[in-house]
Amino acid sequence: MDFIVRPAILDDLEGIRTAHMDSIRRIASAYYPPEAIAVWADDRSVVRYREAIESGEVYFVAEMCGSILGFSSYKYEGGRHVLKMLYVRGNAARQGIGTALLNTIENYVLEKGAQEIFLQGSLAAEAFYLHHGYVQIRKYKYEMHGVLADCFDMKKNLKAL
Repeated sequence: MDFIVRPAILDDLEGIRTAHMDSIRRIASAYYPPEAIAVWADDRSVVRYREAIESGEVYFVAEMCGSILGFSSYKYEGGRHVLKMLYVRGNAARQGIGTALLNTIENYVLEKGAQEIFLQGSLAAEAFYLHHGYVQIRKYKYEMHGVLADCFDMKKNLKAL
């Protein structure tokens, strides 16, 4: 599959939103009950992504023929380098897109002088992150509008890269 990973622009926001919702509905639904998916994949406005970018969150997109196949985002917050989001459309999963987006974020963070990167992940992504050298810090229940979902915190030592 020929795709490119590039920094996101504001014109990408609808494609990011669509990829995000598709990933939750088509991939995460295998790991969580319908009520959790319904709350997680509520019909979000592109305003959410615009506000995140305006507050300093950095987005990258994987694109092929003008279509957004996936995206990742990063932010320095609370004194830590944090991978905020990484989502790939269901029909584009397991084709190297997630790995390319993750590598892009990790390289970006390394350029910032980071030695570690942190994330909060879902069960749908646990094996992916473990495969890429992340270690679990803790597991817990995350509350989304009254619905509890299993999540975990992970980190990766970037000095080994």
